[in-house]
Amino acid sequence: MAETFSVKKYIALFLWLMTAALFFSLAAQWIDFSSSDKKLTEYAQSILQRASLDRRPPIEVRNLVLSKATQLSIPLEQARLVISGQGDSLETNIAYHAEIKIPVLDQVLYRMEFQHHLIPKPLY
Repeated sequence: MAETFSVKKYIALFLWLMTAALFFSLAAQWIDFSSSDKKLTEYAQSILQRASLDRRPPIEVRNLVLSKATQLSIPLEQARLVISGQGDSLETNIAYHAEIKIPVLDQVLYRMEFQHHLIPKPLY
């Protein structure tokens, strides 16, 4: 009887550890995607600000943003990055999604959608 109780405790402990590992893996993915998105947004805003002051062409801004997205491992498709205008009227629209997956099973649990509309901030 004591052996059965001991085995049940180890099974319960194993299940709790697996649940905790799953939770921490999902939380880590969420935090990673959110922080990468924040870095991309801040970078794009700063590039947009400098481009409007320096009168850089939209294609140059586009290439810089795509390069940063690649560096941050963000799945940004070229068609979902739209840069329009010139000079002070330069605008950037960024839209993409990231998938949070269940470890080991490699199944999508949740899809995070990111959409940003950025314009140069006025210099007052």
